[in-house]
Amino acid sequence: MRIFKFLLLSMIMISVTNLSAETGDSVVVSIDDLAWLAGDWRGDFEGNPFECHYTTPQGGVILSVSKEFQGENRCFAEFEKFEAKDSGLILTPYPGGRQSVPFILVDYNPDFKKAKFENKEHDFPTDITYEITEPDKMLITVAGSQDGKRLELKVNLVRAAD
Repeated sequence: MRIFKFLLLSMIMISVTNLSAETGDSVVVSIDDLAWLAGDWRGDFEGNPFECHYTTPQGGVILSVSKEFQGENRCFAEFEKFEAKDSGLILTPYPGGRQSVPFILVDYNPDFKKAKFENKEHDFPTDITYEITEPDKMLITVAGSQDGKRLELKVNLVRAAD
């Protein structure tokens, strides 16, 4: 009987997760499921050096800080907060230190360590995706429409050695 209940609950959770991804609703995922973000990452963004640090999910929140350089000067900085709320797992960016709109997790693939957050009401971006493409390599895609055209900005990162 326990096995039957477990299987039934598992099937319901899979159905809810798949339906949520299709309808744009939140996906049922724990903040701990994003632990793979934790650490220091370096790479490039639009040809400029880029680095970021993600904390562990301990305490129920992941915080990050990122910065981009042009030559020796910082040209962009951002904070991010990932947290669980009643509406689901939420990403709130703070570009330039100013709070932006929240993005809700709408798609999650634990096998590929891929998480997509959306806010269709935002001007740009409307979606932000984090994905481990190879061991110790992460791709962040910031996408949406700008001037009526689909625009995708990609940040290729490698886990920084200690």
